[in-house]
Amino acid sequence: MKGLYIGWGRPNAWGEALGTDLGARVIFTQEAGARRTLWGRAPLRYGSDLLQSIRAIAESRAGFLMWQVPPSLAPILLRGGWHGVRAPWGLDLHSGAVNLQKWKWLLPVLRSVARSAAVTVAHNTEIAALIEPWPSPVVVVDNYAVPLSEVPKSGERRAHGPVTVVASGSEDEPLDVVLAAARILGAHYQFVVTGSREAVLKRMRGSALPPNVRLTGFLSRPAYLELLASCSMAVCLTDRPATMQLGAWEAVSVGCPVVVSDYQVLRDYFRDVAAFTANSGDALAACVGLVRRDHTRYVTASENMAVAIRDARAHQLRHVRARLAQ
Repeated sequence: MKGLYIGWGRPNAWGEALGTDLGARVIFTQEAGARRTLWGRAPLRYGSDLLQSIRAIAESRAGFLMWQVPPSLAPILLRGGWHGVRAPWGLDLHSGAVNLQKWKWLLPVLRSVARSAAVTVAHNTEIAALIEPWPSPVVVVDNYAVPLSEVPKSGERRAHGPVTVVASGSEDEPLDVVLAAARILGAHYQFVVTGSREAVLKRMRGSALPPNVRLTGFLSRPAYLELLASCSMAVCLTDRPATMQLGAWEAVSVGCPVVVSDYQVLRDYFRDVAAFTANSGDALAACVGLVRRDHTRYVTASENMAVAIRDARAHQLRHVRARLAQ
């Protein structure tokens, strides 16, 4: 059964993977840089999203629809189709609908329209619990792995290699903490920070970059995965609870040790595979040092988990497909 996954904006590795793994054509209605155009400004971008969604549904005649929310409002109006084109449909519910103030207002509306949905995908068990009671079946998909076809063939990972900070410049990333940790650790630790340079510098709150911190700017997907495949560890920070870390999923799935923010949902998921840090320079520096000292154990744990999350994801997606096929 060929489906259609409608997402909001690129780059979005999660949406690309979920749609592809479900056997759907994947489209995004807001391309990178769209906000700099007339149609990329609110409220016009919501109209553009709706029109592109209608066009894609009419053209695809899909066997099912999956919508990424928030921020799209199109599923509220279209749900399973448009003008006689109807199909089973579901929501890919991102955590921002629950823990971001600017999107919390949307949750009651989504709860209402979800009465006719075949399934709602939640990204972790904490989000699934927070949205209860929910009118459609909820399937937790809390596993993501870089497709094996994309995993670089890398050499040996070195404990004293660079520390990659996976960043996008999102509002929940306390990147000033990275600078504090880099200053504490000094020149023996080299930090490489990914993501748009402008957005990353904004999250660093105007702090000067220490000599051992380098910004990569936005990387292509292959270049980003090469970095994860060769660095000593990846650091993924958030100051938002109930939030999974796509960068940490990606890193572990290529066998890279990770340091993540110390929230319960991340402890429950990564267990002894990750080091867990408070969002302070001292705590992050201590965790980075810990992973370097016990590097072999963390690499082995990540490699073992990479196998486990691919198996777990396949199992979870079977439940999503079954709901969409009913």
